[in-house]
Amino acid sequence: MLLDRETGAVQLAFGPGGEFRLRAADLFDGTRLFLAAQAPHGFAENGLACARFTARAETVRGSCEAEYIVCAREGLNAVFISTRLRPCGVQPELPFDWLRFETEGVHTLHALTPRWSSPVAEVQIPTSFKKDMMLESAAGCLGFFHGGEPVFDPKEKTARPDMWFETTGLTGYQPPHTAVLAWGESAAACGDMARAAQALYEAALPLARAAAPGFEGGRHRFESGSLAFTIAENGHGAALAGMRAVGPEESFCLPLIELCLRELSTGRAFSVNSLSGWNEVRLFRENAGGRLTLSGREGWPELAVEVEFTLFPEQARVEWASHVLNAEQELTVLSASYPPAPWAARNADCFVPAHCGFVARDVTGIHFYRDGIYPRGWRFTMGYFAAYDPAESRDNGFYCGVHDPAGSYRTMNVETDPVARTGLFFARSNAPGAGRGGNAFSLPGRLVWQAFSGDWYDATLLYKEFVHTRAQWLPAVGPEGREDTPQWAKELPVWVMDWMPNTNPLAEPIPTSLRKNGQEPPMEYWYEEPLKLQRALEVPLGYHVYNWHWIPFNNDYPHYLPAKQEFVQNLRRLQKNQVRVMPYINARLWDTHDRAGEDWQFTARARPGATKDAAGKLFTEKYESHEPDGSLCELAAMCPSSAVWKAQMAGVLQGLFGTLGVDGVYMDQIAAAAPYLCEDPDHVHLPGGGSWWAEQYNLLMRRSRQIRGREGFLTTEDNAEVYAKAMDGFLSWRWTLDHLVPAFPVLYAGYVVMFGRTTNGLKKGDEVFLKYETAEQLVFGGQLGWLNADVAERPRELAFLKKMAQLRWRYTPFFYKGEALRPAALETDRPAKVTTPMYFDSQLFEAKQVLTGTWRLWDGTRTVLFLINCDTRPAAFTARLRAGGARLAEGEGELTGTRRAGRELVAQGSIGPEGYLVLELENAE
Repeated sequence: MLLDRETGAVQLAFGPGGEFRLRAADLFDGTRLFLAAQAPHGFAENGLACARFTARAETVRGSCEAEYIVCAREGLNAVFISTRLRPCGVQPELPFDWLRFETEGVHTLHALTPRWSSPVAEVQIPTSFKKDMMLESAAGCLGFFHGGEPVFDPKEKTARPDMWFETTGLTGYQPPHTAVLAWGESAAACGDMARAAQALYEAALPLARAAAPGFEGGRHRFESGSLAFTIAENGHGAALAGMRAVGPEESFCLPLIELCLRELSTGRAFSVNSLSGWNEVRLFRENAGGRLTLSGREGWPELAVEVEFTLFPEQARVEWASHVLNAEQELTVLSASYPPAPWAARNADCFVPAHCGFVARDVTGIHFYRDGIYPRGWRFTMGYFAAYDPAESRDNGFYCGVHDPAGSYRTMNVETDPVARTGLFFARSNAPGAGRGGNAFSLPGRLVWQAFSGDWYDATLLYKEFVHTRAQWLPAVGPEGREDTPQWAKELPVWVMDWMPNTNPLAEPIPTSLRKNGQEPPMEYWYEEPLKLQRALEVPLGYHVYNWHWIPFNNDYPHYLPAKQEFVQNLRRLQKNQVRVMPYINARLWDTHDRAGEDWQFTARARPGATKDAAGKLFTEKYESHEPDGSLCELAAMCPSSAVWKAQMAGVLQGLFGTLGVDGVYMDQIAAAAPYLCEDPDHVHLPGGGSWWAEQYNLLMRRSRQIRGREGFLTTEDNAEVYAKAMDGFLSWRWTLDHLVPAFPVLYAGYVVMFGRTTNGLKKGDEVFLKYETAEQLVFGGQLGWLNADVAERPRELAFLKKMAQLRWRYTPFFYKGEALRPAALETDRPAKVTTPMYFDSQLFEAKQVLTGTWRLWDGTRTVLFLINCDTRPAAFTARLRAGGARLAEGEGELTGTRRAGRELVAQGSIGPEGYLVLELENAE
């Protein structure tokens, strides 16, 4: 290993002659740490040869010191690297780009978990792995182990031991980054490399452990059933000093609240927290809980906060309310954090509210990290996390949710420490009135901790109780499901999406996320192929059609009308043949040069209603569309509170529904994109955070629903829950991770339609991927498809899609007036198949071959269990579920027997190749 302080890089060489070489530069907020590094200090410990050094980075947004430890042991072709950050004065979520290695000559990628290999030439997008990754070149094979989720980028030719590298600076939770790099002569040595990495990791791990956190002050312990936590306080600060949740009680030193502030006179941004610097700190035991007050700081005597909590011992529950009491006119609050939610567990699975929800396994075995904005369909669609020990069944889980009936803007994080075997859930609220002095506010809703028994499903029921009793966004339903959504839309079994040919000379190629490059079918394809597919499937079809407007895609928005004549001429033909037509529009963006590169209406009409920061700068976005001069189109994000945007959307919808007579309209990005923290003082909302963005879009959609009439259908991209009442349907096209669970359907089945998963673009022709996504969408209750209609030309895929579409068509009522129950625990003799990730994902995809889901009608008269075999060979299965009995209703295979095992019913049988079984259940829970 060579540390080059002149270039700010570290160089590693592996192999007998050092022929496998890597070079990396660690960056904190864009600044190279190794430019200011100490000389390494060598030492020996536990039979290891070690070196320790520190490096620093100073940026305008904060400074950071990082301690590095590098270890090796004779006889092991491996090196252990540990890095611990100590940020100082850091603003939230600054990037720490750790060990991004430059690679040359790598020709093959390998993984052991799951086992997989591929030539690099066939890897088209950055691909990440759950635990390990091996790079093979002519110089040998290098493996990344015991880090986080390693990633390889084929375009940049870089590799990292962990794809997650954000550092928050607010949580006070700074786990070390660890990795073991092991070398072998070829891929045949991967197993030996993994064993060498394991041996070195176990020997070096004590060096990465930090001293136990501490806080000087009086300790106050609170218990609520099996939950327990300790608050420590002294005259100048307070900390969350201990916690018992999933596993054993563990010591922490975490701030109970943290504020990001700006001094108006200087513009200086800085953060303060509950740990120190307060003039007065008091903790009261009162009202079945307690209240912590912190008031006055040097220079800011009228800055105060209050954190209160209520204990519900019979539920093992704690509810937190936090208040920012800012009366300083020269100080504005930008954000404030909810109390952190730490936990410890030797072994834990973690529920993350991304897409429809997914479960990450053994998250305390690696560095696991996710962050995102709520409400946003791209990352966090629901407002809760959960961790649980899958090896236990009682008091094994910890639930943490923000119960905010209005759905306010916030950021959310989950992170784990594999060295201490701990985890943290964290949420931060952006302040309403940001930029204005003296903005006092209460953090929206309540932060809820609760111990529970079970898994992700039991945690989801805790959140469901809140959603179905207090959330403002839950639609009304009747016995037949949602009554303000047309019946045809609730029953529709399958969707296609496709693209009218580019006839505008300024139009550009279709994005590769929607269609592979070079695919430009003839003009008549756009309507002939969906008609052909509908005849083949023999069920009604939904058609999400793009490019129906003359203006190019992502260009000259929002001037969609008039429609292309080819669209008008063939619309009725599609509708008369059981094809419902839903054209695309964008419901957020206005092109700043909105007529072939000219500023036509934007400045004169739209700019006052666009989102802007405190300095008046527009929030804009750029995609793969260009102006005539070759520059990328710059599209302004419109503020949903603005009258001009509401009127513009109303006019487009009136033209589509009233004049053209379409069946539905897809209003892109409303639920997918994060709200902008607009600070335009002329707008009718408070600047900054709060619930105003969702409220204003919901008001815009109330008017849209008036225009669409009783038989119209309105949908948007992705599935942020706060728009459930506004929309008839959510396009769930990005539900394409593995290890997904149907948490969103458990909450919202029957309340909003969930339709589609993408198998287009780079995934077209991947039969394993298509069958898995189709089957899982069915057992999750979604409407199938959202694939190009040319699937009709691929007989094997068409046959499977037809079988699933007709199955869903027969059981439609379960999905629009029924509920998703706990899925059966399933064992099968068909192993998972591994394939590449979808365009917008990164992690290697494990496609289970047998899938299941359980659905019950709301009136309780019928409950069914679906079992689907995606494999081309028969599948034997054992399903464990909570039911009184089961009988075979239909399918391709047999139910060979059932038996009782305590509270569970155990059903066994077999399913034919690419077949299914439907079981009727009695007394299912």
